[in-house]
Amino acid sequence: MARHPAQVETEIKLRVRRPSTLKRRLAALGYVILKPRVLEVNIVFDTPSGALRHNGKLLRLRQAGTFSTITFKGPLAFGPYKSREEIEAGVIAVPAMQLILRGLGFAPVFRYEKYRTMFRRADQPGIRSRRPANDWQVAVSFVPNVPPR
Repeated sequence: MARHPAQVETEIKLRVRRPSTLKRRLAALGYVILKPRVLEVNIVFDTPSGALRHNGKLLRLRQAGTFSTITFKGPLAFGPYKSREEIEAGVIAVPAMQLILRGLGFAPVFRYEKYRTMFRRADQPGIRSRRPANDWQVAVSFVPNVPPR
């Protein structure tokens, strides 16, 4: 349910013009669907003064199908790719978690939805395709200390 206590997320986001072509190419390269397409509903929380945002941090509550998570993202690290500390844990009771966050002084400041499909190949990093609004993106996540190919 919970990921490693502290993990570095490194990702590259690319715009995709033809999702069907991307899916065919991923299949040809040996990628399979790890998690089928699901709607994600994300709520970003912050203090009334925007303390997290002003410090480059993020606190997010996500519902993806029947699975929910809470995620803390630290400030961006210096480097060639978008890297930052990420701590994520499963959430069983989303309404209760929202009350906890509000009790700690956090309030919802932004909500967004997107569809996500996760692909995986045994010897490669995970690839997530997503469709926010009317745009397709691919996010490639890398395991720490494993350079992209």
